Amino acid sequence: RFLTINGIPQKKILFVGDFIEDIFLQKKFVIEGRRDVVLINRSKGFAYSRRLIAAAPDLEWGMIHNMTSTQVASLLRSVKVYIDFGSHPGKDRLPREAVACGCVIITGRRGSAYNDMDIPIPDEFKFTDNEENIPRIIEKIRYVMEHYMAELQKQTAYREKILAEPAKFANDVAKAFSL
Repeated sequence: RFLTINGIPQKKILFVGDFIEDIFLQKKFVIEGRRDVVLINRSKGFAYSRRLIAAAPDLEWGMIHNMTSTQVASLLRSVKVYIDFGSHPGKDRLPREAVACGCVIITGRRGSAYNDMDIPIPDEFKFTDNEENIPRIIEKIRYVMEHYMAELQKQTAYREKILAEPAKFANDVAKAFSL
């Protein structure tokens, strides 16, 4: 839209995205032994996440904060659920890393999480971050913990899209330079 408004013809506008670090892009991940832990990014949407924690103190909650990529990847590969109720100003990195590492993600509906292009997961995993939805979100987390394999399968298409991003990036760049 910005480019069009500034006089660039539509036929000359091409999308070039990004991709996550290789450490997260493993085609296979271990499913056995994953812990019933809900991970939260301490830097994004924490005010709402804190309300979820208060509503379900019996669940085990973990924080991603001030960690290296290696530490984040290791943690994501050891748990079942990652939640993100941040503002999602664009195609966010951490939800993609979580899905690529075998977490089932649950998000809000702010920013790019609202659309199915940037976070293409079934609607049942996206919630408006309001007081009324807290019981529904907690119920969904518990359901994912109990039915992890079936719920993981529902996000396979997104995982495959993430794994294909490096090749798509290379193709998009080559296409852009051939203009």
